[in-house]
Amino acid sequence: MKGPDHKLLPAILILSVILFCVLTVRSFRNIPSIPGDSSTPVFVELQGDIPEPGIYLFDKDSATISKTFAAAGWSGVLPQSLADGKLLSGQSVTLLNREDKPEITISWMPAAARLAVGQKLDLNTASVNDLLLIPKMRAAMASSIVKRREAKAWESVDELQEVHGIGPKTSKGLEQYLQIVPHQ
Repeated sequence: MKGPDHKLLPAILILSVILFCVLTVRSFRNIPSIPGDSSTPVFVELQGDIPEPGIYLFDKDSATISKTFAAAGWSGVLPQSLADGKLLSGQSVTLLNREDKPEITISWMPAAARLAVGQKLDLNTASVNDLLLIPKMRAAMASSIVKRREAKAWESVDELQEVHGIGPKTSKGLEQYLQIVPHQ
């Protein structure tokens, strides 16, 4: 192709690729989840003295400490009371071998990792830095959310509308990233 039109071809191609990517991301974001479904996956981060550390996906019934370590290639022996311990999605388990006696620590995965695997952050425990990982979250908004929490615990994500600058549309958009976790 000769003439001025041949310069438009690369621009049209780039624009087409960008449009395709945007539409693909939007279609994946709109896939509904089934709350309370027993087949809901459990994401667990395994780290420490294990052959294959990383984030693993389990079904609810197989998310025990012993089964997760076995999946990561660890073949040691755990006390039965510990081995059958159930793990929750978003937890991080660290195994350190101390003189042939395993030392296990269970905590939560970092906020960035939880968001990356589709987990929501707890509105009552997320730090300002955690909240800033959420798309379109501004620093002032994150600070106001934490400040409001210090005065009164969040009971619903809809209460975010009490924060200056958060209306119904923004609150609805944040629901895909935030939740209220009941304290036990």
